This record gives sequence, structure tokens and C-alpha cells, in this order.
Amino acid sequence: MSKRRYDVVAIVGRRKDDKPNYVNCGVVIQTDKGFSMKLNSIPAGNEWNGWFQLFEPRPKPDAAAPQATAPAEFDDEIPFAHAWAIPVAGLFCALSQIGGGVV
Repeated sequence: MSKRRYDVVAIVGRRKDDKPNYVNCGVVIQTDKGFSMKLNSIPAGNEWNGWFQLFEPRPKPDAAAPQATAPAEFDDEIPFAHAWAIPVAGLFCALSQIGGGVV
């Protein structure tokens, strides 16, 4: 059984507010045989100094948090649908007659 122990993070440049820009690059897991590191990405460019930092994983947002629900009834009438359908159909017919075939 493996357990996620650390997030592998690199500092790549600075943000506009002069704070470090942290980029999550992978994870470190612990198994019965020891630790393993899985890198999903490696920063490139001059802004990365070659060092990774290990941080304890942040807790994930609660999956049981209430979600926004859709209203019980929807109004199926879309007021602009018919206004677009007629000109497009007319344009399609006009173009097919000019070109002599299906457009």
C-alpha cells in the first residue's frame, strides 16, 4: 500500500506581486519498500534554478461540499433560436443555388 507523502514543487520565476511562482511538478509516495518520486513535469528555462522543494500535500477540497443546483423547471423556449435559423437556412439555400451544388 502506498501513501502520498509530499508534493514536488519548483519555484519558477516570480509573480507580479514579487512572490515566488510555485509549480507542482510531481509527488513523493511511500511504499513498503521505501520512497518513490514521480515527476509529471520538469521546468525549463532560465527562471528555474534546478531545485525541487517537497511540501506536505494540501488537503483536497471537501467532496461533500454543496454544489449549485439547477432550477427544477427550465424554460425550453429559446427566444433567439428562430431568429438565427431562418437567415442561416436562407443563406444556405442561396449559396447552394449559386454554387450549383451542396455547400
